[in-house]
Amino acid sequence: MTPDYDVTTFETWRLKAEEDLTAASILAEHGGPAATICFLCQQVAEKYLKGYLLLCRQPPKRIHHLDVLLEDCIALDDSFQRLVDDAVFLKRYYIESRYPDDLPQEVRPEEAAEAMTAASHLRDFVLATVRIH
Repeated sequence: MTPDYDVTTFETWRLKAEEDLTAASILAEHGGPAATICFLCQQVAEKYLKGYLLLCRQPPKRIHHLDVLLEDCIALDDSFQRLVDDAVFLKRYYIESRYPDDLPQEVRPEEAAEAMTAASHLRDFVLATVRIH
């Protein structure tokens, strides 16, 4: 028997994640602020992980901790274990509020490039996994 997947909800989350990735890419191409690029990459990862959980009809926790969301994905499919490094790297870039006092200090352009790589890796993995289902 084939599991009942919620493809429509996953697609909604995927499209929103792709908007964030496009925005991060445009900023990166034009030397935009590294902290904002990193935040957007964290958001890409969060939306793809939550989207996967929703695809599997597992309501995600209302949190922003990528490592915890990833643990929930691993409980459904242990191949998600390979995303641990990406999730741990990106989780530091979630910003509770967007006020200047809360922004991470001194986020370097190299970090933005690494964040783009990590977000793209996580995205590609989730999309490949979804295609398997």
